Amino acid sequence: HSLVTMWITIDIDVLGHLWMMHLLLFGSYLAVLLALMAGKNRRYMLPVYLFLLYALGSYNHYYTAFIFSVMLAYLLERTSLLQKLKERRPLCLCLGIFSLFFGLFLGGYPSYAPPIGLYHLLYRFTALFLNPETTSFYTLFHCVGAILWIASFFLLPGLAGFFSAKPLLRLGEISLGVYLLHPLLLLYLGAPLKSIVMRLIPGYTSGCFVIFLILILLLLPLAFLFHHTVEKWCDKLVRRFVGEKTC
Repeated sequence: HSLVTMWITIDIDVLGHLWMMHLLLFGSYLAVLLALMAGKNRRYMLPVYLFLLYALGSYNHYYTAFIFSVMLAYLLERTSLLQKLKERRPLCLCLGIFSLFFGLFLGGYPSYAPPIGLYHLLYRFTALFLNPETTSFYTLFHCVGAILWIASFFLLPGLAGFFSAKPLLRLGEISLGVYLLHPLLLLYLGAPLKSIVMRLIPGYTSGCFVIFLILILLLLPLAFLFHHTVEKWCDKLVRRFVGEKTC
């Protein structure tokens, strides 16, 4: 189950957060294939990406994240778009600020609650072009928001410098461990902690904050150990099979 089934089909029977493993696997292959298709001088790749965005995005909206990412890389590496924008600094600054805040706005679209306010207007407008019965709006908006947020780093050098700080890069290195381990802590430690802390600390918000601090102080060291043991071992295993240059 762990080595085969979980990577091919959606499965939430064991641990709910592992449902996306198959998307990460096939999405990674998709990204590599799209990058290989681009080659060096294939200017027609952008309409191909747009077609695949429509085709695969309609099938599964999570694939839009991978296609958007390759499209962004293509625009940065194979075109002079970024350089032309940087030559027009006011325009580049405005686009960067728009991408940053609109990306954050889209990332806040409610997942399991009905949209209200501006999000409801966004839903009504998008529903004119996409079928609400077959479209996962929060998935689509979250993917678009993420790529806009990342695009703002290239348009706003100061923002890229901030997120390139060593402490944040170290957090990025252990992010996989945080993702894989946090449900275990929530399930096996968070529930018992809740019953204890809520009796000792008055107020729901204060109690949750204390529980969060305890769990995060345990999670970060565990994720660090995971990175330097399991991940490093897997890296060595992969390099042995595919070679150092390929990696």
